[in-house]
Amino acid sequence: MAKLLIFLFCGLLSVTGCTVKQEQDNASASLMASGTTGELTWELGEDGTLTISGKGEMPDYIINYNDGTSLTPWYEYRDYITKAIIGDKVTSIGKGAFWRCANLAEIILQQKKAPPIFIYSDYAYEESRYFYKNCTVFVPTGLEPIYRSCSSDWSIFWKICEIDKPCTVIAGGIQLSSSNSERVLLFIWRLFNDGTLTINAEGGTGSIPSYNTFWAGHHATGGYEYAPWWYDDDDCRNFITSVIIEEGFEGIGDYAFYQCNNLVTVTLPSTIAAISNRATFSGCSNIEKIICHSVNPPKITYTSNEGAIDAFEEINKTECVLYVPAGSEEAYRTTDGWKDFVNIKEIQ
Repeated sequence: MAKLLIFLFCGLLSVTGCTVKQEQDNASASLMASGTTGELTWELGEDGTLTISGKGEMPDYIINYNDGTSLTPWYEYRDYITKAIIGDKVTSIGKGAFWRCANLAEIILQQKKAPPIFIYSDYAYEESRYFYKNCTVFVPTGLEPIYRSCSSDWSIFWKICEIDKPCTVIAGGIQLSSSNSERVLLFIWRLFNDGTLTINAEGGTGSIPSYNTFWAGHHATGGYEYAPWWYDDDDCRNFITSVIIEEGFEGIGDYAFYQCNNLVTVTLPSTIAAISNRATFSGCSNIEKIICHSVNPPKITYTSNEGAIDAFEEINKTECVLYVPAGSEEAYRTTDGWKDFVNIKEIQ
């Protein structure tokens, strides 16, 4: 009876704050709870790891919105769950499976190929944003692009990493077209822990779109409101030190990198033809190096009510170094906007 009381008391405290020694031959020594759900089995370890295994679909779970409870069998242990491991033969994740698992920091998927698996959340809006931003999804090697694609419900997660590689992605996602008729993937973005933001066109051609939020407190209607790396409170701009725009983009729209105050290096692809206007890099006064792979200087100058302006007007063109393709230095030195750079060097 004394051991039972101690075990129950531990269940009310932090998992790491209280443990009970069991006999070594006790098969459930490291388990907090276990059971079945549909055709699957589940186990919750004392380390906070929820393992779901077996073969088949996970059932959907009923959520009682009146009192916030769920019929997931692990609901009463939700505050202990920090990691979820989904077995390689589990073919779906049920509706509300991780309802109010506020401490869930990792989801590990063991499927060996592109799985017919999805995640469905009935979280309230703010809860779901916190969950998708802070929880890391680990997928088998080579499957990250599939999970980030617009056809995947996993793409909303900011941090998707491959199981067998060091996880260096701290944020990421996709930009879809603003058309309501179809979901067209414009680009995939990833922010790494060294401050590098990469933007990948996934083999297509097009532009990084213009965004309509001009300054704090101003919201335009229609189109794209915020760049995905600085949406409201999910603001990564001050963490970005390097932007690499990969091949396939022809243009960059308004306010894409607005007030990325710590941005130091910008890399532009060979396909780039124009940068929309000064607002694209407005507030990026600390840029020290621009690497432009386009043989033909992209258009960066425009005429406004204030006179001639250019996309890089706020940076120090005396100190900033501009790197251009071999044989293109003269073209850049005679093109409006670019000719104001004092230090132009050819890429070796």
